[in-house]
Amino acid sequence: MKTRLFAAFLACAALAAFAQDDDIPERGGTGHVTIRTDPQGSKVFLDGEELGKTPIENLEFRTGRFDLIIIEEGRRQQIELVNQRFNVWPDKNGKQDQRNVFEQKTRMPWGNLELTTTPGKCQVMIDGELADRTDGGTLTMRNIREGDHLIEIKCGGATADTLVRIIGEETLKVHLKAGGKRRR
Repeated sequence: MKTRLFAAFLACAALAAFAQDDDIPERGGTGHVTIRTDPQGSKVFLDGEELGKTPIENLEFRTGRFDLIIIEEGRRQQIELVNQRFNVWPDKNGKQDQRNVFEQKTRMPWGNLELTTTPGKCQVMIDGELADRTDGGTLTMRNIREGDHLIEIKCGGATADTLVRIIGEETLKVHLKAGGKRRR
């Protein structure tokens, strides 16, 4: 008897915890949303509807569960900075529900690479494509997509390569020695 009672208690507790995690605001009401990013000026879409550029303060919107997408417009392309579910809750006593506030520092998914080579004059390949050439000094390559990349150098007949991880808004320093061991 005690075992069944304990099992029933655990089932109820698990159901209550599950219900809280899946708590979804009812559709059909209205609430107010505030969306801030650092830096400012990113385009905001909620449920596919363009709301404008950040900061967006206390904007009336329908309640429910939606997709929040925040995009930065670069010179050549748009970059998705945020893509997540976002609940809009009804206002409480005429005031904005604090769960309707999204505030986040956004980070551009592009990083930089400072490369030095031995010897000093080499062709530089990133992921198998010719990217640039070194001239004896430090080569700074900007706006490399965040993620893992294969960096190769070809210096006359000698070569070297290394796998690097580029992190958005950071600069990675790498030294490659053709025909020798890799160093980072």
